[in-house]
Amino acid sequence: MSLPPFSTPREEPDLLDAVSDEEEIERLRDRQKQEIRVECNMEEFPYFRLSKRDSKTFNKIHYAREVRNQEGGAVKQRWTVVADSELGLPGPFDQDVYVALEAIIDEVGIHAEGYVPFTRYRIAQLLGKDHSGRTYQNIRTAIMRMVSTRITSEKAFYLREEKIYISETFHLYDSVRFEERSNPKRSKAAFEYNLLFPCRWYIASRRQNYTKPLDLNLYKALKSPAAKKIFRLLDKRRHSNPKQVQIDLFRLADALPLTPGFPSKLKQVLEEPHEQLRQVGFLKDIEYFQPPGSSGLRIFYTFPKEIPEAAEAAPRNPLAQMLINRALSANVAEFLAKQYAGRIPKQVEVFDWLIATKSPQIKHNPAGFLRRSIEDDYTAPHGFMTETERKAAVEEGLKETLKRRDEDEAEAEAQRKLKLQIEQAKANLPPDELDRLRREAEEHLSQFLKQRYQREKSLGFIGDSTQAAIEFELDRVIENRYLNLPGVGGE
Repeated sequence: MSLPPFSTPREEPDLLDAVSDEEEIERLRDRQKQEIRVECNMEEFPYFRLSKRDSKTFNKIHYAREVRNQEGGAVKQRWTVVADSELGLPGPFDQDVYVALEAIIDEVGIHAEGYVPFTRYRIAQLLGKDHSGRTYQNIRTAIMRMVSTRITSEKAFYLREEKIYISETFHLYDSVRFEERSNPKRSKAAFEYNLLFPCRWYIASRRQNYTKPLDLNLYKALKSPAAKKIFRLLDKRRHSNPKQVQIDLFRLADALPLTPGFPSKLKQVLEEPHEQLRQVGFLKDIEYFQPPGSSGLRIFYTFPKEIPEAAEAAPRNPLAQMLINRALSANVAEFLAKQYAGRIPKQVEVFDWLIATKSPQIKHNPAGFLRRSIEDDYTAPHGFMTETERKAAVEEGLKETLKRRDEDEAEAEAQRKLKLQIEQAKANLPPDELDRLRREAEEHLSQFLKQRYQREKSLGFIGDSTQAAIEFELDRVIENRYLNLPGVGGE
């Protein structure tokens, strides 16, 4: 049974009808472990500032280390991040936006032509931010900052299949396109159509599956930018050693990055992020150890046994995950995915469009609306276009443009041939006949041009514009009178 998409909600009790505001929806969502896959190179190397205060003075990151390749040889790596002079280095909020973009890329993939469609609504939703104009502007600025930031990898960025380290200067994102399209059938309706273009090395790494799972909810539970970066770094390394990871204190400071200082100062700075990592259950213990004969310190991170290996987690039904990502509980999502699999893609597409257009129909209970739209198979609202239809419209517009171009080119070619024929006709006409025709052409001038011609003629000077007008009329006279006559300018 199909119902209008804006029909009155049903009267009978509904599992999700009790959810009446966004906070409750987020609470339901956060009950679930939300795992995403992230690209591994960017988890390892520094890229973001950890403080808002140093945005103007801190505009470059230098990181160097030595690692062992698979053959056991030493590889000296250098990683340099240089900020745009106006926007500065990516900062704490930018790190959150980056992780949200990783979630979106994990959801939708990278198009064959190298772009990722996204909306600022979805980014804000993933981060638990309000959907205000200020939030959207901050997201835009964060992405623009990442687009403008330059990375130089010297045997640092790793390609898994080739087993090589890249030496090249690039940007994490080559470009971004922000576009808001209006709906001509609904004056107030608009939707985002944004495209992110990651660099070729990032795309290659993703397509080679050089990725790892990351618990997005655990990441969001951390408040300190340093704690978030330590979590990302250690979470990558613990998969090779799930019990304990050790790292040099100064090396950790460079990888975050933190301002160099004495070991005691660095330990003090790390106290708060370390405590947050303990509180959320990611770390069991943190110990400092000074190797004999060394002035440096090493940190031993011990993980609790209860942290599950995300790589071993059973894959979720992609349709169910699609619904979970839009605030439905896991149980409801799994049920709908089994019962109404064929309806879900269409209704989710309509739902995302309603979100993007800020429809009041889903303001108070978007999760409940989405569930009912699937169960009752709502018809799409007036003005909605599927992705296929939008692509078809774009293609049709392109065809029309090409048609008009071909028509313009054909018209230009016809005019060129006509001009050539007229010039040939002029050359074949006797001089006295050509003079007669020119006098006739002068009679075809407008009254204004006739007066100007007579005035200029009396002064002994004919202006270029006046002469051009006479020649134009002469061409028309020749075209009408002689052009089609056999043997006169014809082919």
